[in-house]
Amino acid sequence: LAMGGYTPSGTDATEKYDGSSWAASAKLTIADCAFAAAGTQNAVVVFNGHADPDGSEIYNGATFSETANRINGRRYTGAAGTQNAAIVFGGFAEGTNTPGVKTENFDGNTFTALNDMNLGNATAAAGGTQNSAIAAFGYEASVPNTQVITQLWNGTSWSAGANAILARRNLNGHGTQNHFIAAGGQTNICRADTEEWNGTAWSEQNDLSTGRNYLAGCGTVSLGLAFTGEPGPGASPTTGTEEWAGAGADVGAWSTGGSMNTARNLNSRS
Repeated sequence: LAMGGYTPSGTDATEKYDGSSWAASAKLTIADCAFAAAGTQNAVVVFNGHADPDGSEIYNGATFSETANRINGRRYTGAAGTQNAAIVFGGFAEGTNTPGVKTENFDGNTFTALNDMNLGNATAAAGGTQNSAIAAFGYEASVPNTQVITQLWNGTSWSAGANAILARRNLNGHGTQNHFIAAGGQTNICRADTEEWNGTAWSEQNDLSTGRNYLAGCGTVSLGLAFTGEPGPGASPTTGTEEWAGAGADVGAWSTGGSMNTARNLNSRS
């Protein structure tokens, strides 16, 4: 599920992917961008961004509806988990460019505060579950620098993992805390680089066919997606989708998937 994004203004458009093509679905309650999401295609929680930094929405496979407000309004946050058992973390406070450290739990109805991240982060590649999450890359506290830091969440606190290979921001990721794929993003150019995390260390994998930043991604470490984003700083967003297959013992690779209907910069996905 792909929702919202920057087109170059916030949009409420939502699309579903069936493995080969995208189709329009119910719209967000508010046009927005720079947010995060957790869950599955038909059971999603959206943590809002620029337009409503305190707000959140849930999706039941047919419609979106507003739900509880977050404690700390943010944009470009990270998220992990399911619609009824999620965490949201990091991000920029509205009006600032300093990455935050705040972590919150969402139980399907309310938000509660959890322990802070070790290092402020925004636009990270993130994934996993409510009690076993990963956040890597992104902006570090000395904005606009990018980072290679990996942070791991155990349900109670964050700890440091091994550094990634290439520092970058505005990238996508999919998988679990112990097996994760991160791709794309930006340094001084838009990147196609893909890295795999095996729970201990990062290694290089095959590149995306098209370098891009502000892209979105979802799926598992063996079957995933990367879609939308911009192929160059300031370039028009793309509708392109790439499908990831294979990791671990076999070297993974990207192949071309179906094009989206709406071109946009899109960090959120489920």
